[in-house]
Amino acid sequence: MPELPARTRPSRWTRSIRVRLLIWYSAALMFILGGSGVALYFATRRAEFEDFDAQIESRARGIAVALAASARSAAECRLPEELARYFGRPKPKPDQPHSEEPGERPYYLIWDSDGAVIDASPLPSAVPLFAPKPPPHDPHKLRWRDRDIWREAVVAGPHGTLVLVGRSTEGVQRHLQHFLARLIAIGSGALAAALAGGWLLTRKALAPIAKITATAETISLQNTSQRIAVEETESEFGRLAEVLNGAFDRLEQALDRQVAFTADASHELRTPLTVLITSLDLALRRERSPEQYRSTLTQCLAAARRMEEVIAKLLALARVDAGLAAQQPQTIDLADLVREVVERLAPLAESREVACSTEAAALQIHGLPDRVSLMVETIVENAILYNRPGGAVDVRLAVDGANAVLEVSDNGLGVPAADQPHLFERFYRVDRARSRQSGGCGLGLAIAKGIVEEHGGTIRLTSEEGVGTRVTVCLPLAPHDAGPVN
Repeated sequence: MPELPARTRPSRWTRSIRVRLLIWYSAALMFILGGSGVALYFATRRAEFEDFDAQIESRARGIAVALAASARSAAECRLPEELARYFGRPKPKPDQPHSEEPGERPYYLIWDSDGAVIDASPLPSAVPLFAPKPPPHDPHKLRWRDRDIWREAVVAGPHGTLVLVGRSTEGVQRHLQHFLARLIAIGSGALAAALAGGWLLTRKALAPIAKITATAETISLQNTSQRIAVEETESEFGRLAEVLNGAFDRLEQALDRQVAFTADASHELRTPLTVLITSLDLALRRERSPEQYRSTLTQCLAAARRMEEVIAKLLALARVDAGLAAQQPQTIDLADLVREVVERLAPLAESREVACSTEAAALQIHGLPDRVSLMVETIVENAILYNRPGGAVDVRLAVDGANAVLEVSDNGLGVPAADQPHLFERFYRVDRARSRQSGGCGLGLAIAKGIVEEHGGTIRLTSEEGVGTRVTVCLPLAPHDAGPVN
């Protein structure tokens, strides 16, 4: 069978939060810097060419005005000194327009109405001498044209003349290229500095994660007390550290309970098992009378039943820990269930000389009948077992708003105040000797609490030593049973 290709896993770098943050930060920064740079470049380019065109237009109109102010003939036109300096020449002879190569120097041409050149500055060799198409006969209108690197403006002058003023755009383009190079250099430097700063900032910002990770790695079954130092963890990571510390606390408590549970369960099973082995070993060492064998078998049976009880309660506790069973909850007539439990425990109450009374209002809840029956039986059985001869157990069931309230009261031995907070802990017994004598193993109330919470209810216990104990259970009513207190 061909081997399947191994699933590709992302590298450490692609899985790094710091790298991913830096990538997103870099992309956003490049977008902002690039967009700003492009906008700045084109704004500068537009401003440069607007100024460039404004200069050409100003000179073209200046020449047209100078022609209008001249005498009768355009040939007699003399450029003002400012324009002459701008075009950098004394007035050339009309028959020698190409006397020098001006490079990037601005130039002008003047044609008469017949298309003959009547005046011109030193011209680039590529500038034609024939008159261009005249613009509309309006002194305020110009016609622009671009030829290779030259930008030219044509305006109509007086006496049917045409004036062309042009200039090479190489200087502007070169200036824009230098500006773009500086812009790219500055942007690249700013991006590099921002990336370096971003790397340092993300490293500092994510440093608490490294602390949290290092602390979490030190926690093991042998060292569950280690915690994250919240005061050293800044901002939102402080809340994360608190949540993780809470999870570690619950984990430590769960592990402690598991260790204690295992030790107590082993102890509870070891005692009857030791009795069983010892009794059978003594019985088999030599011949004994039938009465002695009967006594040994009786002891073995009691030990076996003790183990059976412990195992049954452990299984019940395991089911409670696993949550609600796969079966669907159903409507339970809690009053009938309570009466059935009290009747079932009547022989035990008689053997203990304890009187039981029941007052149950008709009400219904949703849940698992077997679990709820076990919970009620556990509470009532405890009230009977830990009572005094001639004592009484009072079982009441009533409605309080949207809850069914079950109260089991006794006037028995009571529980010392120091022990009351621990009564719902697993394997906790107030008096171990008395608990063994009564058959208890310290799991009953823990099972009852688990079942009550499993059904969305609450349970509490109040007791006074030598006076009695009261256990109160509140369970949600079936919706149609919610009503005022009975």
